[in-house]
Amino acid sequence: MVFASVLFLFYFLPAVVFFYYISGRARNYVLLVFSLVFYLFGGVESFPLILISIVLNYLSGLFLGILGERQTARKILLTISVLANLGLLFYYKYFNFAGEVYSSLRTHLSFLPQIVFPQVTLPLGISFFTFQGMAYVIDVYRRETEAQKNISKVALYIAMFPQLIAGPIVRYSNVEKEMNLLSVKKGVPVNMDCICKGAVRFITGLGKKVILADVLAESVDRIFSMEAASISTSMAWFGIVAYGMQIYFDFSGYSDMAIGMGKILGYTFPENFDLPYTSTSIREFWRRWHMTLSSWFRDYLYFPLGGSRRGNVYFNTFIVFLCTGLWHGAAWTYVMWGAWHGLFMIIERVMDKKIKNKKQLPLVLRWLYCMLIINIGLAIFRSESLVYAWAFIKAMLGFPGGSFNYINILYFMNARTLFIFTVASCVSLNVPGILYRKLGEGGKAITRKMIYPAALALFAVSLFVVINGNYSPFIYFRF
Repeated sequence: MVFASVLFLFYFLPAVVFFYYISGRARNYVLLVFSLVFYLFGGVESFPLILISIVLNYLSGLFLGILGERQTARKILLTISVLANLGLLFYYKYFNFAGEVYSSLRTHLSFLPQIVFPQVTLPLGISFFTFQGMAYVIDVYRRETEAQKNISKVALYIAMFPQLIAGPIVRYSNVEKEMNLLSVKKGVPVNMDCICKGAVRFITGLGKKVILADVLAESVDRIFSMEAASISTSMAWFGIVAYGMQIYFDFSGYSDMAIGMGKILGYTFPENFDLPYTSTSIREFWRRWHMTLSSWFRDYLYFPLGGSRRGNVYFNTFIVFLCTGLWHGAAWTYVMWGAWHGLFMIIERVMDKKIKNKKQLPLVLRWLYCMLIINIGLAIFRSESLVYAWAFIKAMLGFPGGSFNYINILYFMNARTLFIFTVASCVSLNVPGILYRKLGEGGKAITRKMIYPAALALFAVSLFVVINGNYSPFIYFRF
């Protein structure tokens, strides 16, 4: 079930909010039931997987708590739990990729036996709820959170529908206090301020998705469906910049909707984006892009590897970004994209030691460098193969593709696309925020009063698009 759909907006979400607020102490059970129903819409065949994940991580946390000070037994149990989680993730997400790699190896190494790999369907949201489950178990092991004895609370934490499919990745400690509070109070008063702010945040995300991301996707899909040899430099840059904004507004739109729904239901989810395209380094970009994933890898992989204090910091960094690439998808393009970002994270760390005051470099040059690296990375990320990615990057850099049948970029430049492209560019570079800061107190007061009317207008336009549009799942549903 997609957030930007008639079924969700007119039936599912109103039903959730209504039954949630009239159910008293049972509100968490109501939310859990609706969350499991929500996941069922993604495919009945993958439903047992989320139940297995819930039981696995609940029992792991419970027994870690029971083992107390028996550290060796706790380490063994933690290892088994993490390997079981990763095993499920590998089978459902990477098994097909492993089969392709093996088949490719067999063409060069004929002595390898022939193995028929069955095709496995990728369940929705497996990367997200698996990482949440592992985070809970590891935090219990580290004694950063208490083992939860009530399986329904662990189930709700893992399966809560707003962030179930595409994040943000929530830690158990983020929601434990609110979950416990909402389960003991008979009638938590409706906080209209929180509900209104949550609704505005939800509408903002909906608008990002259906008005900006989906319109940009039309041009992006057409450009990337073309032969790379027929793509001119101007078209390649238009396509990749449009894709960068498409994936940003698509994913941050989902996060906004999840955070907004969390507020409506009394939960505070962590922020996931902070204007990443205003970054002036790749390190800053990863502090602003998909922040909950970055912090997950930092806390549960980078630091355990040794971080910057033990071992080789460059090796640790590169491993983290290879894993980040693989997390996004089972293909060599994702691995290469992770390696590309890891390489420049290392280069920037080395240059920090060489250049004592890199801020002496003009801000615009640092920003242009960052955008160049990000956009080349996006070309790898979006391409269906490394061969196509290389041809597309050559087109971006002005090298001829071997064809003189270039399609004029004006083919994509109708008034609607140009308008959305301009608006998306301004929003992604925080032009509205800059203008707001320049307003006097009177102007800011008027702007604040316009928030709710503007949100209602945006909701009306978004609903019109949803009702008249086509099915358009979020990009990160694939991950």
